[in-house]
Amino acid sequence: MTKVCFLTSVHNPFDTRVFYKEAVSLRKAGYDVTLICQTPQEETIEGIRLVPLPQPKNRPERMLKTTFVLLQRALKEKADIYHFHDPELIGVGLVLKAKGYHVIYDVHENVAEQMLHKEWLPFKSVFAAGYRQMERLAGRAFPLVLAEDSYEALYPPAWKTWTVRNFPDLTLFPTPPEKKEPYIVYLGGVSQIRGADVTLDALKLLKDAGTPVRFECIGAMSSADETRLRDKVQQYGLQDLVVFHGRMKAKDAYRIVAKAFAGLAVLEPIGNYVNSYPTKMFEYMALQVPVITSNFPLYQDVVNASSCGFVVDPQDPKEIAESIRTLAADPALVKSVGQSGRAAVERSYNWANENETLQQLYRSLQPAHS
Repeated sequence: MTKVCFLTSVHNPFDTRVFYKEAVSLRKAGYDVTLICQTPQEETIEGIRLVPLPQPKNRPERMLKTTFVLLQRALKEKADIYHFHDPELIGVGLVLKAKGYHVIYDVHENVAEQMLHKEWLPFKSVFAAGYRQMERLAGRAFPLVLAEDSYEALYPPAWKTWTVRNFPDLTLFPTPPEKKEPYIVYLGGVSQIRGADVTLDALKLLKDAGTPVRFECIGAMSSADETRLRDKVQQYGLQDLVVFHGRMKAKDAYRIVAKAFAGLAVLEPIGNYVNSYPTKMFEYMALQVPVITSNFPLYQDVVNASSCGFVVDPQDPKEIAESIRTLAADPALVKSVGQSGRAAVERSYNWANENETLQQLYRSLQPAHS
């Protein structure tokens, strides 16, 4: 049996793409799969063996000490194929490749573009340029799995790239309820550039107009973002309308999402977002939840083709509020739009299609060590 070792020092052990889509799909296809990650103890879940990493106290410790420990534990596994998911592990991948193992780098984001918008990062352009150099080494050394079609243009045609988009695995989703409840939802990382602040602005407009709407916000946020957003909720008088759930297990989050009458994905117009699908949009569609999303051409094409919701200016709370108001007032519209979105996912935007590409990549790699 071919042994596969997934590596991540950043992602949650049960990250939907890493664990439930890729690792579980490979295990079902007959691979022996281990995941080295930040988990408290070694255990086997859904046939995937989890190997723990020490919890770092801060980002520098994660990038240095945790990475070193991860490399040691990866070498101990003696896997046939190593599949890593974080840009800071490119060095680990190069070491494993030099030792004769097959290695895959799973590119979740346009990392260089993302670096230019990280508030905490000094010398952004310098770090972005440095990352591009590291990525060139990676691209020449091993195949890249790309999470977006748009990423293909970032890499020379001679490089081995496989596009495996982050579409929903419908087997992970509960059956959508017949009737929606009177709230909107957001699922994903919570921050200003992902639309948290403008959503609260829209909710204030609705409350002031006499049509208050509840908001269930699901996802991790920094302590600074949490302080700012909770202060804003108090300032706007939204204490009884807004719930911040924090990070949740996917199955628990999906149960909340499925009952909402609208799901928001109003990301700000920065490069990495404009050219990348928001996974949450397809998760809403899979759960028959109408989508309210940014009016970027990439997103608009999906919404227009699928009749799955509304596109808005992500920096205009009035437009967002109006879309929420329209759906809140028309349950029949919510039902028809939700059904259209679900049909589009079943037809085109689903993990089954992407999994076949992943399996083709793995079949192309013969075990490097016998």
